[in-house]
Amino acid sequence: MRSLITSKAFQESKFDIALALGRTITNEPYIVDLTKNATPSGGRSYRSGKVCCINAIITSILYKKHPAEVKFVLIDPKRVELPLI
Repeated sequence: MRSLITSKAFQESKFDIALALGRTITNEPYIVDLTKNATPSGGRSYRSGKVCCINAIITSILYKKHPAEVKFVLIDPKRVELPLI
């Protein structure tokens, strides 16, 4: 995650809400705009990486936006995906 957050592609992105989600097959940072993908699908299958995706989204937003611009509401009614929060 550190290499994605510190990459030039992420630092210079002009997206409203930039998300660093991983790397492409050519090892380029894969940065997307959350406003264009407003409803990221969270699969229901066991151990499919949902928590990693949630952590990547939170980390990307916290590193890219000023604290005054960020407000979070995280709801996990079954306390399955976010048990520590």
